[in-house]
Amino acid sequence: MVALACADEDPTGVGGPLVPGGAVRTFEIVLEAEDFLVSDTALGGFVTQGQLLYRVLASGYEGMTAHAVGRFAPAPASVTYVDASGATRTDTLPSYIGGRVVLRLDTLRSVAPGPVRLELHRVGEEWDPASASWTLRVDSGGVQLPWAQPGGTSAALVDTATWDPAGHDSVSFRVDSLTVALWSDTLDATRGAFIRVATPGARLRSPSLILRLDLRPTATNPDTVITTTVGTLGGTFFFDPNPPPGSMLRVGGMPSWRSYFHVQRLDTLVVPCPGEPPESGCVVRLNEATINYAALVLQPDSTPGGLLPDDSLRIEARTVLTVPGVPLARSPLGSRGSAYLAPALAPETFRPGASPGAVEVPLTAFVATLAAGRTEAQGEPPRWFVLYPVVESGLFGFGTFGGLGSPAPPRLRMIVTVATGAEVR
Repeated sequence: MVALACADEDPTGVGGPLVPGGAVRTFEIVLEAEDFLVSDTALGGFVTQGQLLYRVLASGYEGMTAHAVGRFAPAPASVTYVDASGATRTDTLPSYIGGRVVLRLDTLRSVAPGPVRLELHRVGEEWDPASASWTLRVDSGGVQLPWAQPGGTSAALVDTATWDPAGHDSVSFRVDSLTVALWSDTLDATRGAFIRVATPGARLRSPSLILRLDLRPTATNPDTVITTTVGTLGGTFFFDPNPPPGSMLRVGGMPSWRSYFHVQRLDTLVVPCPGEPPESGCVVRLNEATINYAALVLQPDSTPGGLLPDDSLRIEARTVLTVPGVPLARSPLGSRGSAYLAPALAPETFRPGASPGAVEVPLTAFVATLAAGRTEAQGEPPRWFVLYPVVESGLFGFGTFGGLGSPAPPRLRMIVTVATGAEVR
């Protein structure tokens, strides 16, 4: 009998290693702004306050004040109801005796030093729900009409109410029959509710505003009171001050900001191998490398306190399909810059005086395509990309980042793998 001894062998290693040591190497490469960016800019106005999913009310909150206005649908000309006997009736001449304006509030995202006093007024001048701002009551096309009083001209005080943030998610204002009649006059361009916060230091977030109307039907017992509800036909809020001008990059806010980046050609870029001495002659050519990961590295900066995001900011990157003659802000957006989103950024990230770390926005797909360069089938890849909020109509306040020319400009971080000219066995 002859015993044969066997040594352990890697299942994929038949006769020895397939790739010699050092033939495939992975590097981390960080490019400074001047090495990969042509330009950057922040553009605003993509979503206005009237398109936001909620209203903001404030009084001197970290230097910011905001008022809300809303125009209700007219009181119904007929009402169908069930009387005391269970019969269904329709009243075509209802008599409205008053009602209540109900302002719902987001208790988690509202900031209040304690109970908050609010005032409900009628609007004192003609106004446009789609374009009204802090200084202009109409701003549509070539027509610009200013408010007599910046922040909105209020007329008669309808009611006041106090909101206690301890467990209450709404506040109600009493409305008399005269106000109901005025708000139902569709020929009156002044009609509408004007709401302001009278307690300093509060910022409130309101997801809805409705009008509950009380009426007495003419066909039954006059002591019977029926309630019906109408919503708003239009409304907005406006605030002061507006974001200050500057060269910093912005994402989010009202009117919503986007940050655009024009990137240099990457397929011709050659960089020294990180960690290797210059005399080694080792270089990385991006068009010959595999881009495993790429991200735009941004340094958050200060946003004015009253204009801080009131919730976490999620940022998405997309390519921009530029077309000659089409303004950058109107250029269509293409594919995502990466399959992954940047981590959510808490509002405190942008608070003045904070010292947050850098933020990475994944751009792997965009950078990999750009590094591959021109292909005969696809042509030249896009060299512009944009950063904007994941839900652009869902966030008041904006995030600020350092741009070109700032003390902390953007950088591009990449993890790449390259193969040397060694023979693969």
